[in-house]
Amino acid sequence: MMPDPFNQMRRAFFFLIILTVLIFTAFNSARAHDNSSLEYYYPSAAVYGFVQECWTTMEGFGSEMTQTLWPTELQTVCGCILDQMRMTITWREFRDEWKEELTPIQKSIASMHSDFCMKQALEMKGREGRIGS
Repeated sequence: MMPDPFNQMRRAFFFLIILTVLIFTAFNSARAHDNSSLEYYYPSAAVYGFVQECWTTMEGFGSEMTQTLWPTELQTVCGCILDQMRMTITWREFRDEWKEELTPIQKSIASMHSDFCMKQALEMKGREGRIGS
């Protein structure tokens, strides 16, 4: 009796599937992040609260800069400010040390980030204006 060629193909196919799964699991480079990156994780409620308070405060001051930006653009500026801060200030530091009246150093840091983000927003607005015209 002759061996069934389809049976051998099924075995070969099954072997290839098992081999593929083993290769994917053996060489998978997905790894958990290190715990130090968690220090710079800010909870969603804190991010939302910061952006909300920031843009309403900016809008309330009525500075010349805020007169040229729409509320959504101000929200983008505030998100940018927080993103800049999250790169250098851990959540614990931000939560514990930035809740009261800001120190001169903190004011300087916040001002530097604000200026950078405002400049970015105005440049983006200028580019969009040129594209739309």
